[in-house]
Amino acid sequence: MTQDTTCQLTVLDPFAGRYIKASSASVGLNTRFQRDYEKRYLQAQVQHAFSDKFHSRYAPEHVDSLSFFGQPNETYYLDKYTRFKVMEEVLREYVPGVVVRIRKDGFHLLVTDRANKVLLEKNPMVLLDGVPVFDMNKVMAINPLKVQKLEVIDSRYLHGAAIYNGLMSLTTYKGDLEGYQPDARALVQQYEGVQRQREFYAPRYETAAEKASRLPDLRNLLYWNPNLALTGAGAQTVEFYTGDQTGRYLVVLQGLSSSGRAGTTTAVLEVKPAL
Repeated sequence: MTQDTTCQLTVLDPFAGRYIKASSASVGLNTRFQRDYEKRYLQAQVQHAFSDKFHSRYAPEHVDSLSFFGQPNETYYLDKYTRFKVMEEVLREYVPGVVVRIRKDGFHLLVTDRANKVLLEKNPMVLLDGVPVFDMNKVMAINPLKVQKLEVIDSRYLHGAAIYNGLMSLTTYKGDLEGYQPDARALVQQYEGVQRQREFYAPRYETAAEKASRLPDLRNLLYWNPNLALTGAGAQTVEFYTGDQTGRYLVVLQGLSSSGRAGTTTAVLEVKPAL
């Protein structure tokens, strides 16, 4: 039986499991900051009424179209070929890098090592939407009409300490396994990946209509730039518009030097009424 586990994985819960019981007094409003509470409440209501469509915006995600195993030797978009209803026919008809064999225990897939011109003796690593499938009979039972792309690596594939006799990757249209049920012993865990980059709204007064706009600007965050790069020695100038709300704003600057050392500093920016 093929061993499908070479190490132990521990998934850490991103949420705290222990909580401190807080009294009602510790979360109550401080009368000292009552005017600040009222100001923030007004700001939130104005922003919601006049510029709500600009909130909760995120920068476009940069999707890496290359699989983790790199560039395959063979790539087949099945819609460009004659469609077959059985996976065995797909592999036999136009995938020369994979040879189908039937033995007493069922199907076996053998990848051709093109560099050495030999047939690898054991089953390759087979992926369905990135999920390993170790039972070749289950692989052959997959409906090829739900598969969009088939990729093959025609050589031994090394992944860490593991060595595989080639690799075959199947990608469905939706990327959701298309009804395939993993082994009952498999751990299926949802986790939070890389967070999307938030974009914070800031008005621009470039056109005549924007300059003549009478909409109030009561933003709490005036300027946000996560990718500010220093072009040389000396001061770096940034330009932005302040809001209509006067007061003192905290400026927080964080960054990394060319050698990787972290640094941070703060300052205070005061917005005064227009003359």
